[in-house]
Amino acid sequence: MYFVFVRPALLPEDARFIGRSMAQLQSEVPRLLLWTRRVFWVLGGFMFASGVLTCYVAVTSFRARARGSASVVALSGLMSIGAMAAVNVVIDSDFKWLLLAFVVPWVVALALYRMETRSAP
Repeated sequence: MYFVFVRPALLPEDARFIGRSMAQLQSEVPRLLLWTRRVFWVLGGFMFASGVLTCYVAVTSFRARARGSASVVALSGLMSIGAMAAVNVVIDSDFKWLLLAFVVPWVVALALYRMETRSAP
């Protein structure tokens, strides 16, 4: 919901990466902030939907130990929060360590699931 309702269209680090000041960006590309705001609405909605789907898989497929559920969740984590964290490291985001902190619970949960699966009769 942060990306939909709270996050500004561009952060200071975004302007730094682009190599322009916020004033220059607004002057050179006047509709950039409006466009970016709408992109974040879509991104935020996608993130919310991915979270709902992950919770559903955890409550259904994980509990039933459905074959392949751990692989699906691992791949979705790698391609969502993993990719976001990696890109933020590449662009030297001010929030890279915070985003990496969100990767840790994902990896720990999958490791615990795997350990429990191996110890199950």
